[in-house]
Amino acid sequence: MSEPEQDYFLPDEWDGKVVLLFNEATGTLMDLGGGQSWNGNPVIGWEYHGSSNQQWRLQKVESGVWGAWVLRNVASGTVLDLNFGDANDGARIQGWENGGGSGNPNQEWLIITKEYNNPSRCILQNTGTYTVCDMAHGRRDNGNPIIGQHRLGWNGNQLWRMQVV
Repeated sequence: MSEPEQDYFLPDEWDGKVVLLFNEATGTLMDLGGGQSWNGNPVIGWEYHGSSNQQWRLQKVESGVWGAWVLRNVASGTVLDLNFGDANDGARIQGWENGGGSGNPNQEWLIITKEYNNPSRCILQNTGTYTVCDMAHGRRDNGNPIIGQHRLGWNGNQLWRMQVV
C-alpha cells in the first residue's frame, strides 16, 4: 500500500511575482478575455501570445503556510474571481475588481503544489468553496472557459504550471 500524496502550499517568497499559468492538459494559458477590465470578463484558455492579459501578479493576503492569495491580471488590474462564490461544478471564473486586499472569499485562492516550493504543478483552490480552476473538458480551443470544479486529485485539467515572467 502506497503512502497518500502530500499537498504543499506556495511559500510567501512568491508574493509580488508576475507569472504565466500554463494548463497541464492543454498547454494553453490562463487568459483574461482581451485583457478588458469589466466585471465578469471570462477567464479562458488561450495559446501563448505574450500579452499582459496572460500575466498574473501573485499577492499574498494572509501570511503563513495556509495563507490565501489574490491573482491580479496585469493588463486589467482585475482579479481572479469565482462568480458569486458558486460552489457548483461549471461555475464561471472571471475577472472582477478588487479593493487590493483580502476579505472576499470569491477572490482568494490557495495555491497547492505537488512538491515544496515547486510550482511546476499546482492547483488553484478557492478558499470559500474549495472548488478549483479547471480547463473545461480539457479542450485546447482558444476561448475555452476556465471553470470552478470539485478537485479530482491531480487531474491535468486542474493542474497549472507557473512560469515567472
